[in-house]
Amino acid sequence: MNYNTHEHINISESIECGQSDETPDKSPSNEQNYINYEGHEGSEGTSGSSSMGTHIFYSLPKDIDIFRDLIPYFQKLEDSPVKNSILHLLLTFQKLLNQINQINLSVYLPPLQLRPDEDGSVLIEWIFRDFRIGFLIEPDDSESSWYLVSNSNLNDLSQSGTLNVKDCESLLNEIISFVLRYV
Repeated sequence: MNYNTHEHINISESIECGQSDETPDKSPSNEQNYINYEGHEGSEGTSGSSSMGTHIFYSLPKDIDIFRDLIPYFQKLEDSPVKNSILHLLLTFQKLLNQINQINLSVYLPPLQLRPDEDGSVLIEWIFRDFRIGFLIEPDDSESSWYLVSNSNLNDLSQSGTLNVKDCESLLNEIISFVLRYV
């Protein structure tokens, strides 16, 4: 996929978004602090629980830790299918960012922002100087969507599509590739 500013971005409108069962290595050689999904700091053997089982957000280096401002807002969400969908999305993001961390890129990634709405939906936005990416998680999974919009510095790009949060890894891979090209 080529993201030159004069070409149209070809992110499929119906790419489905994926859960990964992989978690980062907790071995002493890969020492990391981590936070369970409920936001409690932990140590090896400590875990959070949900109807989905144990899930942990590992602390990433500050420059790529897009979760750094998100955990307090995530904690405040009531348990629901929307919260579970957000968890799937975030864990997939985490897996991909851990892969970036392994290749030691020198890049700064702004934090994700989470905005709940009165109708039970939640907007997760990733805002950059010249573009923004959003994921709208709806109570009815079939209505969830994503978007990428840019300013005139990137030719006013606009892409959007449906979002199947349970199978989103390929979409997030494409989005992260775009981000790394333009940050």
